[in-house]
Amino acid sequence: MKILNITHTDLDGIGCQLILELEFGRENIKVERCNYNNVNEAFLKYIESGEYREYNKIYITDISVSEEVAELIERELSSTVILLDHHKTAEWLNKYDWANVITHNHEKLPISASELVRSYFKNNNPKVTEIIKNINDYDTWLFSTNGNIHAKRLNDLCYMIGLDETLDYLHSQINNDEIAEKMKDKYDFLLEVRENEYKKYLESSNKSLTICSYKEYKVGVVIAERFISELGNDLAKLNPELDFIAVLNMRSGLSLRGIKEDIDLGLIAKEIGNSIGVKGGGHPRSSAISLTSNIKIKFVKDILKGGISGDI
Repeated sequence: MKILNITHTDLDGIGCQLILELEFGRENIKVERCNYNNVNEAFLKYIESGEYREYNKIYITDISVSEEVAELIERELSSTVILLDHHKTAEWLNKYDWANVITHNHEKLPISASELVRSYFKNNNPKVTEIIKNINDYDTWLFSTNGNIHAKRLNDLCYMIGLDETLDYLHSQINNDEIAEKMKDKYDFLLEVRENEYKKYLESSNKSLTICSYKEYKVGVVIAERFISELGNDLAKLNPELDFIAVLNMRSGLSLRGIKEDIDLGLIAKEIGNSIGVKGGGHPRSSAISLTSNIKIKFVKDILKGGISGDI
């Protein structure tokens, strides 16, 4: 059986890939990693070329598609496509039988796409369950309250060595081979170095934080190329008077991070994205907006002039 996996370009995305590879065999999986700004184009590429016919099933994981693509799937590929996502802004897709968007588990705790996929295939291997728990706790930020340091270290490692090497390492852990133990010593050293680098980066970013406004919200904006997700979260903790943090990365776009329960950053990202014709969405305390090069440049210029107000 040949499987196409269209998944997100982060740790949770490769967690989904890991479960599919364990279920169907690594040799039977082709992976297309996407961000919100290109997922629809990536999917349509397989449709327009006819390549989709080579696959028995297409799994879209940790990311969602547009209404136009969803309608195409409903008309022509409803028996081939299965979508498994956990983002609140994608819940509208649940009107389709092939879509499964679940944001919380039976204990009403937030759930990652990796955990959703693991549960879907009923993979209860203890080593797999432990790995997916670490991915789940990082992606949903549960690690910040439950003290699971292994979750953060796994994501840090993924950031340093890349998605493919991380995936190989996870397979090695599950197979309990000698390579995993040798790799662990090397990775522990790299993680220690990274932790020291991050402390300096956080201090520098906090000093360069620009205070702006978006509608009724007071926003801290910083331009950063590294440590995007944890940087935004830690800056929000260091500056509790701000409603949320916007981290502008000139390669990937705008990431929103916050710690306030009454502010839904997923909805704010979707609203901003819709207003400028790009994709935006995510979770209540963690979301992202894909930006074009021109919008990024304008955003930086506005910050240098003294801040933004109203629409971005």
